[in-house]
Amino acid sequence: MQRTSAGVAHTFGDSAPTADSVSVGFVRQFLPLPLTPAVPPGDIPHKIIIRLGTSMRICQISILNYRGIQAAIIPIPAHCAILGPNNCGKSTIANAMSLLFSRDRWYQNISEYDFFGGNPDAASRFTIIGVITGLNTATQSPVEVPDLFEVENGAIPVWWSEKETILYHSNPPGDAELAYQIAVTGRYNEDLCEFETRKYFYDGPTDPFALDPYIPLPNKWLNEIGFYFIPNMRQWDTTLTFGSGQFLTLLRELTSIPSEQINAYKAEMRDPVNKIEEADAFKGLLTAVEGELQRFTLLPENSNIVYRSTQLSVRSILESLIPLVKDNNALIPLARQGAGFVSIQLLLILLEFTKQRGASGQNTIFLAEEPELHLQASLQRRLISRLRGASQQTIVTTHSQHVASMFKPSEVIYLTNNNGIV
Repeated sequence: MQRTSAGVAHTFGDSAPTADSVSVGFVRQFLPLPLTPAVPPGDIPHKIIIRLGTSMRICQISILNYRGIQAAIIPIPAHCAILGPNNCGKSTIANAMSLLFSRDRWYQNISEYDFFGGNPDAASRFTIIGVITGLNTATQSPVEVPDLFEVENGAIPVWWSEKETILYHSNPPGDAELAYQIAVTGRYNEDLCEFETRKYFYDGPTDPFALDPYIPLPNKWLNEIGFYFIPNMRQWDTTLTFGSGQFLTLLRELTSIPSEQINAYKAEMRDPVNKIEEADAFKGLLTAVEGELQRFTLLPENSNIVYRSTQLSVRSILESLIPLVKDNNALIPLARQGAGFVSIQLLLILLEFTKQRGASGQNTIFLAEEPELHLQASLQRRLISRLRGASQQTIVTTHSQHVASMFKPSEVIYLTNNNGIV
């Protein structure tokens, strides 16, 4: 049984291929650009030495023409901190990973400014490619994961060398791990004046918007990866509210929406105990207005106006529920608490979510931009320790020395950006 990837035939046998020739990762063929190393010589080493064994993780991310990055190839350790000066591409890498690995309902819409140079035409494309390893195989053979490497409709097997940080398309060394690649490509459709993206199993350079064949990436594999992203532009005042789409998505995935109580609350709101329209000081004026409206046939007879705190739709009910902190007899909106208290909310929610996924044997990869925001040093270190302990892979971007100190030198990536080449 054979499949072809970038001109290399893969034979699925009883074990992974072995032997004598090496095909390096696609990007060096795909990007005809001089690539500078992600870590300056003599600076913090970025090569990885940690192996997660049977846990799925991202081991490499490659970016072409996305935002401020024209080309980048970055090995990703099992747990890592991404450092670098302002405008070097930390947030771009974080958002690129979110766009690639998040389920459709999680990632952001794209615009002109998601293309390198910010002025795309019909031929412009950005492409983000990720390599996933840690597939829980004993022999590093694709025959052990037949659903993923399904012939004609699945991923193409590759092998990742931790020691060399090289991707093998065939004949891997004995210590290489079975892996696969996924990609997302974006374009501007001039005819429809809209932006489009397509996700697919990567099998060498291709344009999924042209006539090139490609295999669409089913969402089930993204669910298996379990990638979650916390951006640095957090919506502090809506984190724990039911009006937050991210909060609702988490609740749905955990089957934790209090639907019975919400429906009961909706019924109570339809007929509350205290009715504003029956207040003596207000009732006379309201009755007069109702009479005028009925005379102009704008209000049906036997109808009257009532006041409720929402429109009584499920969405309006959810959006009206505001979290407050109850301290003895005081009730204070959560959004009015200290900046550190508010900023850590979503991180702690995702921590609990990660624990529950882990308890059910599910994979979790956690990416947080600047998790140190508004937190004192001791809390920063404590938070990173908990993140690392809860997920199969933790990736953070940071400017904090306290956050960086929680990672080994081999787990630190230092970025430089030379006119878009990272």
